[in-house]
Amino acid sequence: MAHMHFLGPLPPEQLAPDSYIKLSFIMEGVPRYFDGDGAAMDWHDGVSGHVPPRKGIVATSDGPVRCLMVNFYPSAFHRLFGGSVGRFNGLMVPPEQVLGTDAAMLYSRLRATREPLVALDAVKDHLVRLVAEKASEPPSVIAQLERYIRDRQGMVMVHKLALLAGLSERQLQRRFREEIGLSPKAFCSVVRFNQVYSEMKRRNKLDLDVAIAYGYFDESHMLKDLSHFLGRSPKRFASLVRPMVDLNLGH
Repeated sequence: MAHMHFLGPLPPEQLAPDSYIKLSFIMEGVPRYFDGDGAAMDWHDGVSGHVPPRKGIVATSDGPVRCLMVNFYPSAFHRLFGGSVGRFNGLMVPPEQVLGTDAAMLYSRLRATREPLVALDAVKDHLVRLVAEKASEPPSVIAQLERYIRDRQGMVMVHKLALLAGLSERQLQRRFREEIGLSPKAFCSVVRFNQVYSEMKRRNKLDLDVAIAYGYFDESHMLKDLSHFLGRSPKRFASLVRPMVDLNLGH
């Protein structure tokens, strides 16, 4: 979870896939979102899924914004709320469609305080109750595979995942889209992208050693992959500061 208070207008910032499903509460201000053609999008607060690469979703605001965001592992979100995780891809769904009447209660508590820790505790308390209700259910095989993929920084072959799960590749594809929202290959690529992005921000550069460490054939292969997700040259991108992305990617 993260409490964010941008004291001035948020500069336009292109969003990127981050391997999480997000629940956003806006307590103050009005963030605005645009697609790659500059058309306004019907985005607001609520639940947002995976951002398609190169879709060009840009976030900005005309004034200060105070918000609270929760990142879920996709399989955990599926376990808590059910339904296909893929239905949120590229969308922002109002919170009451997922939380029901609890959304209004949470908003009341969040807007009644300006203390970040109090706000975070309010959301944590609600989520802890939801988790307790599901505690007796063992994690699904897809949830176990998600952990396996993250532990290996996305460097996993799809056929290996199918063997570990005891599923055919077709069954694996179907279960992944239901519980993760992406195909196994796409999810592995996003997880690896997050790891390389984090390394890029730490070093403020990219080189052959990074490419080899993350399973790329060479540096150009890695740069092509990063450009696919970032929408611009990674070498130009490395020194930029993008608060929304930097708070969510590579952590």
